[in-house]
Order: sequence, then C-alpha cells, then structure tokens
Amino acid sequence: MENQRIRLSKTMLKEALLKLMQKEDIRRITVAELCETAQINRTTFYKYYENTYDLLEETEKDFFDELKKSFDEGNLSEKDMLTGTIAYIDRNRDKMKILLNALSYDSFYDHLMHQSFINTFLDQKILQNYPASETKYIRLFFSRGIYAMLREWISSRNPESQSEFVALILSIRKRFERK
Repeated sequence: MENQRIRLSKTMLKEALLKLMQKEDIRRITVAELCETAQINRTTFYKYYENTYDLLEETEKDFFDELKKSFDEGNLSEKDMLTGTIAYIDRNRDKMKILLNALSYDSFYDHLMHQSFINTFLDQKILQNYPASETKYIRLFFSRGIYAMLREWISSRNPESQSEFVALILSIRKRFERK
C-alpha cells in the first residue's frame, strides 16, 4: 500500500506529464523537463518509474481503473452502463484526448474495448442471437465503430450532449438486434 507522500508524488508526475503532452509528443518529453514541471527531483521519479513511457502506462491504467470502478457497484442496465461510461469520458475529456493522441490506436482501443462492462454490453445486447461464426466479425465491426464514434465525439468542438450521444449509440445497437 502506498503512503500519502508516494501517491502525491505520483499524482504530481502524472499531472505534469499530461500538461506537457498537451504541447508535445511524449517522445520529446525528457525526465528532467517532467520533473521540473512537477517540481519533483529526478531521484524521486526514478524511484517509481524507469522512463516516461512507464509513467504514461500507469496514467492510462489509472484512467481505466477509475472507469471500471463506476461499474463495480452492481447490476446496471445497459443504458446506465453506457451513460456512466460516456459521463466519465466527458468529465475526463482533456485527459482522454491526450491519451488518445499519445497512445497507439490499437493500444487504447484494446484497453477500452476489453473492459468487462463493454463486453457485457456487446455479448448480451448484440451478439446473443448471432451464430458463433459471425460473432467475431460483428464484435469487431461494432466495437471499432463505437470507438471511432467516441474519438470523433471527444475531438469535436461542438459535441452532442451526453444523453444525445448515448441515444445515438443505443439506436445503432438496436438495429443490430436479431429477434
């Protein structure tokens, strides 16, 4: 268990990384620049991380851990799960933009689409009535499409409201239902 000072140091480093990543690519961010921005010495940085990519990886993990926490609280409906996901992403829009731009398309997609609540959404509401031979392709089609929609929504200057975006996803999902 980490003590408060360790958590504070790591938080300051993560915030500094996100701040710097708004202006430049992670490949150009040095540990010295990161530590200066966080007002933490390099020894402290190296106590917890090998390099800036390790820090980025932990920042991404924290993002998904927090997202997952909101769904561990019980049996939520499909709409509630989706609304919670979109609300969390919207509250963390700036962080999400930075992570989307910093990480490879496949890396962030894999982490997002392999969250248990997203698989539940796909399995219970879309894939249940399709033959096994089709499900992998339908899962790929639907999840990549949702991911592309999310990226566009996050990047948009005038995005739809959370409720409009959730309604759009649910209406598209409904078209895939097989009776």
